[in-house]
Amino acid sequence: MTNKEKAKDLLDRFLRDEVNAAERVLLDSWYSSFQKKISRSKIERDELEAEIFIEIAAHIYTPKKYLFPGILQYLKYAAVVLFVSALGMAAWVWNNSRLNEFAIASTQSGQTKKITLTDGSVIQLWPLSKVRYPLHFHADKREVELLEGQAFFNIHHEQRRPFRVALPEGLYTHVLGTSFTISAFHHSEKIEVVVHSGKVAIGNKVEVLGMLVKGEQFAYHKNSHLTTITQVLKPIPKIRFSGSSMLDVIKELENTFAIKISLQPRIGLEKLRFTGTFTTDQQPEKILWLLSRIHRFQFHVSADKKTFKIFK
Repeated sequence: MTNKEKAKDLLDRFLRDEVNAAERVLLDSWYSSFQKKISRSKIERDELEAEIFIEIAAHIYTPKKYLFPGILQYLKYAAVVLFVSALGMAAWVWNNSRLNEFAIASTQSGQTKKITLTDGSVIQLWPLSKVRYPLHFHADKREVELLEGQAFFNIHHEQRRPFRVALPEGLYTHVLGTSFTISAFHHSEKIEVVVHSGKVAIGNKVEVLGMLVKGEQFAYHKNSHLTTITQVLKPIPKIRFSGSSMLDVIKELENTFAIKISLQPRIGLEKLRFTGTFTTDQQPEKILWLLSRIHRFQFHVSADKKTFKIFK
């Protein structure tokens, strides 16, 4: 609304007797001042109204003087403080909303999945498994939840921010930096944790159930609520041959046991083949003895049992 429109609105309300006492005093004073300008010959009403509009507009927009001159400056500072506080509150709300964002990863039959977390830790999810993890960790803790199945965890070491894995049956693992495998299938009668490196604490809301180190396995039996900690029996690697030439067999034995096997020239061993399985806990001279019985050759072994010579 323009100044002229506001002034006219005030006059119109005056004619309808809708002005307050202060507005009426102002209008009376303006009218008295304009009466002196009116001669006995009437002035055109429109010209007078135009002058009144200009005068009223000038009074309407006369700057007000405040009782406390410094209040404007105070209000400016207060507005700045309020704005900065609002920004801080908005940042806090946004940051906390990020900390409450989660993702769920799952695998189907025959499928595996690798998940790298924001702290650098890695989860290897095995088939028919599901894990829930935050998109952003808190400043003082790291926590994920294995909902179902089996997963390998390789945890980035952080002294002041432990890593926790929540499990079914109210169990949890608590570590700083280590690697371990958890098996927690719903159809299985027990939950198992195997530690590959470092230390892992396992417990529930009431107590710590065990502290595991490398090579140990924890088992929680769902029905009896009993727990056991045992040593993990490492599988013995096997050496398998299927229609392999004897030259390839000899080369594999050399690499596996870090030995040297030499052949007498022109004994025809390169034409022979072998199919069978050995284990790495067998002594190489016993393996060569078995091969010599099959392919009819002889061998000599050095005193340190690191060098072998095959001949006819």
